[in-house]
Amino acid sequence: MILWPFQVDLLRRIDEHWRAGRDLLVEKSRDMGATWLFAAWDVHHWLYEDSFHTLWGSRREAAVDDKTPASIFGKLDLILRDMPPWMLPGHFAQDTRANRMGRWGRNSRQKLLIKNVENGNVIQGESTNQHFSRSGRFSAVILDEFAFWDTDRLAWKGTADSTPVRFVISTPNGRGNMFADLRWGKAGERQIDVETLHWRLHPHKDEKWYAKEKKRRTDEDLAQEVDISYERSVRSRIYFDFDRNRQATQVVDYDPNLSVEFGWDFGIATTAVVWMQPGPDWDLRIIDELEFNRADIDAVATEIMRRAEERGMPDPRECRHVGDPAGNNVTQLMGGLSVVQRLWNIGIRVDTPPRPLCTYENRIRKTTAILKLTRINSECKRTIECFENYRYPDDVNPNSVQRAKPLINQYSHLVTAFEYWCLIQPEPNLGDMTIGEASATQTEEAQRWAQWALARGRFKVQKSHMLDPNKEVWV
Repeated sequence: MILWPFQVDLLRRIDEHWRAGRDLLVEKSRDMGATWLFAAWDVHHWLYEDSFHTLWGSRREAAVDDKTPASIFGKLDLILRDMPPWMLPGHFAQDTRANRMGRWGRNSRQKLLIKNVENGNVIQGESTNQHFSRSGRFSAVILDEFAFWDTDRLAWKGTADSTPVRFVISTPNGRGNMFADLRWGKAGERQIDVETLHWRLHPHKDEKWYAKEKKRRTDEDLAQEVDISYERSVRSRIYFDFDRNRQATQVVDYDPNLSVEFGWDFGIATTAVVWMQPGPDWDLRIIDELEFNRADIDAVATEIMRRAEERGMPDPRECRHVGDPAGNNVTQLMGGLSVVQRLWNIGIRVDTPPRPLCTYENRIRKTTAILKLTRINSECKRTIECFENYRYPDDVNPNSVQRAKPLINQYSHLVTAFEYWCLIQPEPNLGDMTIGEASATQTEEAQRWAQWALARGRFKVQKSHMLDPNKEVWV
């Protein structure tokens, strides 16, 4: 294996961190050889170190060991097969032809395991799970494509007690995961050393190569596999046009000259609320956010009123509220009342869109249009994170005619609260405008938003309060 200079530097960094007992994160463009380098480093120490036991992990078992070079253990096998017999342990070198064919001794090579019988060293593999690495103690744990793990936070917590050194490798997958938290030093997380393998380090990749990649990849794929972009690299992202750098870098304070409105999502375990102010220049401002896990709805309402009073906002009982129609469902857990009825008793009246309008396609279409000129307070970090990570399942084609259901997870509730508010707004009629590539002139754009702003003063909604939930009124 002949290495490029940047690969030699990475190998030195890996070994320095292992010997110093320090974690290392490697963010990378695709096809930079990072996994191969870790595999070569692992084989070297498996051969020559005493009491060396490593654990590899990836999001699927097939990615760890499917007997092909596409998997981690397939790479380890290939490195061992290509080594001269005199460098291998005796039990590996006894039958050179068999070794090169990949038929290792039964005790040496098993599923997810390679054992050095002479010195007792072991290379072990495991797919992602909530108990990852808890089965033993390891000299090092190598977490491959960590940004895509479903149980990333549990795995990271478990590895702290299983090894003194963790190596984290991945291309980015947005900011809503443990890999991104570690990379950017999110509050509460240990600052980790970072090594960046950007495509520009590779001697065979230049601007001509990059221009070719831009033509053959989607924007999302280019951001993830080539550019190391955390903001635009989430696969199957729904609101791909949302740009934190354009829409969410400044503090957007409460403006006493503008009305305050609320969007609600009533989840099974999570209630989410967003504060909004429609501005005079046909822009919408998200100024605050709240998420409550397994909280009583009375406590949610109390906290909203407390925060409004603290910030000098109008009494929420005098503001417009729009929410999830599921809030009309009566439950015995609330004394035979719905969430909407409970809020009505407190003085907060929540309007809900008619259920036939609440399809995912309608919600996403309407929200996409209104989100184009929405600004988000930079202090609403969860809302920003949710818009960047709200997505379809990985195995769904977002361009198919039959639109799939978005993932319902920790990133969906605040976005959904905003979607329901958007549903009862007049049609913005923005044509094919996209962020940064508007199809209309600024004057035409202003006229469209002026019409939208004026129309907001007169439109039909369905009142979903306990007195007359079928009544339609003009507001």
